[in-house]
Amino acid sequence: MSQWVLTSQTKSIPTGSPGVVGEICTKMHRGDCVKLKETSWTPPYDYEFYARRMLPESEQEAYIERCRTWVAEHPPRIPKTPNPPLNIDLEKYAKFWASKKNTPPLAERVAMLRDVGFPEARVEKHIAWDKMMEETSEQRQKVIDDIFGVDVPKKSKVQKTKVVLKPVKKKMP
Repeated sequence: MSQWVLTSQTKSIPTGSPGVVGEICTKMHRGDCVKLKETSWTPPYDYEFYARRMLPESEQEAYIERCRTWVAEHPPRIPKTPNPPLNIDLEKYAKFWASKKNTPPLAERVAMLRDVGFPEARVEKHIAWDKMMEETSEQRQKVIDDIFGVDVPKKSKVQKTKVVLKPVKKKMP
């Protein structure tokens, strides 16, 4: 090739799983309607060293200036401060969930979250999540049915008893 080009084809990671499971794994790795992200130009971290060593002298100053303007226009990101750890009663929380076989109703879960010591914002987030899951239940079930098919209850078959014929021994006259 005369120049560097971006890859033009989407690549899926082979999972080695056949059938429906393989399709699901491939979709998880690839995603639907994948488009390659067009990358914009960014200078190397050590652009001055690169310019001095790799470029002809006539192009060095222009390249360094271009890199400096890019760095000035794109300041480094300031990392977010992590949230402080929750101060909750973990023993009470674990004991609540250990005594349950199924997910309890929302009111019971919210009362437990407040009793254990979760902040009110976290409780509201849990309520909103539960509401969203309830609203999208039919859509999610439709996607599952599209992948695996609808579960049709099968009629139980009555087993017929097999008649075993015993050979009859007859003497020829």
